[in-house]
Amino acid sequence: MYDLITLGGIDLQRTESSAPHPLLGQRKRFALLAYLALARPRGIHRRSMLLGLLWPELGAEHGRSALRQAVHGLRRSLGEKVIRSRGDEEIWLDGSVLSCDAVRFEEALGTGQLTHAVELYQGPLLPGFYVDGASGFERWLEDERSRLRERAVSAAWRLAGNAEVGGDLPAAVGWARLGVHHSEHDESSYRRLMAILARSGDRAGAIAAYLQLSRRLAHDFDCAPSAETDSLLRAIKSKTASSLVTPPRPHSVTLQ
Repeated sequence: MYDLITLGGIDLQRTESSAPHPLLGQRKRFALLAYLALARPRGIHRRSMLLGLLWPELGAEHGRSALRQAVHGLRRSLGEKVIRSRGDEEIWLDGSVLSCDAVRFEEALGTGQLTHAVELYQGPLLPGFYVDGASGFERWLEDERSRLRERAVSAAWRLAGNAEVGGDLPAAVGWARLGVHHSEHDESSYRRLMAILARSGDRAGAIAAYLQLSRRLAHDFDCAPSAETDSLLRAIKSKTASSLVTPPRPHSVTLQ
């Protein structure tokens, strides 16, 4: 059994070993493996589509040869059963041979295991990974990065809201900070964090969150927080934040 790590890092390991796998240095083959593991709908993929995704510069004959070699290399490295095929056109990844953290993340969301899902999401999908000459794969990867990040942020905020409604303000703050961490430059996430901190009585923490946002926006975009965020800061300083921001209601625990 192999474990493919794609969230917040890149790794491929045998379940019983921590040694890095040689496939990590073979970008096209690793990209093919990652796509077969993660692409939706999960399951069978047509070879013709994979050619356009990873070998667009090659003609049909040379592209099919490159794909056959890549599949052969994956089978040689991970075992003959890792890539299944049917006829000349259809291939798929055998999930009983290889497990993937991003797949487990989405499965946890689908069954309402929000805490487990957020723990699985350690950061962006395949951070820093790229494949020269494969613009289709790059577009797919960027779209998936955004989609999975949004799902992780949504789950973190659901947990924060549920914790606050349940009266566990320290847990609510912790989940909110995680939501901000994965939200990058999203001001609305910072405002939600500031409001939760203010409602928990930590005005200094709320002001510190505002200052962190200000520094990040100034450094990355040479701009300042919006008028809405400034207004919330003034309310917090005047101890009226609770009157401006309504505490959240409980959320359903299943994300689609």
